Amino acid sequence: MMFSLFLLQMAEQLQKLCKKATEIISSFPKSTRIRVISHYDADGIAAAAIICRALYRGGYDFHATIMRNPFDKGLARVSKEDNELIIFSDMGSGQIDTIERMKSKSIILDHHQYLKEKTSENALQINANLCGINGNYEACGATLAYSLAMALDSSNVDLVSLAIIGLTGDKQYIGGIRGYNKSIVDDGLKNKLIKENTEIKLYGDSIFDALYYSIDPYYSGISGNNNGINSLFKKLKLEKNVKLEQLSGETKKQLQSFLMLTLIKKGCEKNILDTVIRPRYYTNLFNSEAERLADLLDACGKGGNRGLGLSLCMGDKKAFEDAIELEKKYKQNILDELVRLEKDGFKEKIVIDIFTVKTHL
Repeated sequence: MMFSLFLLQMAEQLQKLCKKATEIISSFPKSTRIRVISHYDADGIAAAAIICRALYRGGYDFHATIMRNPFDKGLARVSKEDNELIIFSDMGSGQIDTIERMKSKSIILDHHQYLKEKTSENALQINANLCGINGNYEACGATLAYSLAMALDSSNVDLVSLAIIGLTGDKQYIGGIRGYNKSIVDDGLKNKLIKENTEIKLYGDSIFDALYYSIDPYYSGISGNNNGINSLFKKLKLEKNVKLEQLSGETKKQLQSFLMLTLIKKGCEKNILDTVIRPRYYTNLFNSEAERLADLLDACGKGGNRGLGLSLCMGDKKAFEDAIELEKKYKQNILDELVRLEKDGFKEKIVIDIFTVKTHL
């Protein structure tokens, strides 16, 4: 009971800040083009999409940019633009000094460690940690963006799917979804906007594809290995193009057991094993599972096509299809290295680190 009350108080503090943010947004005319800046990982892209969709529904134009670390050059370019209002998501608290020097009004939505609590009048900082919410485990960029979207208009409740995709992409399901994140997942389930099902991570055109392109987790002797998968299929008497939904309950259990045993034999830690078969959330975005979409966003962001990831989150069917093809190429590059490493082993090299320390005596 005490914990529930504490969580409620934290949520109220966050909601007050989000209400203040909506007042800032509403103070600008609908003709304003609002600048949106976000991080390039799955959480950051999902967060940006939530904000963009909420702004568009509210009658505002937007211009979004997905940035990667380090942010120095990107923020330097933004500072030269003629912006009236900038919304930063999944970043900003670590760049507060740069943001405060910008001429525009700014709203920061971040769950990373902050540099300072108080900011200048032109920057509103909404940081989970300042609201008593642990930004490592209990809130992410997308769930904070969802809070702002809901403060703007409660009809944005359908954007809960993107919030869950973001927290999944940020691996905040490890150890169980908790805190503020859990309250959002619970709302999504209650409103029947997402569906929960406990199962193993397998997605693709077929089970063969799902196993071949699996890098998280990486199944030794199976991932990226045609022969290994064919051998497994013979044991289970499976056809190459069979889909997961075509498996009988017994065959599905056998497959899951084999995959879990593969990870155990390689010394996979328990906290990671617990994430392989776990509650998964099916969203209203392309009727896809949250981790499946988070992986696509991750491939888009780290594979050099951030705009494609944002388009996917905006509901573009063609972007979804293109992202699947991009993901295969992205994962193939990773698999090539993992398979090589598994075959050749580690190569130890001597590395010398040199650093300079300035002291004042």
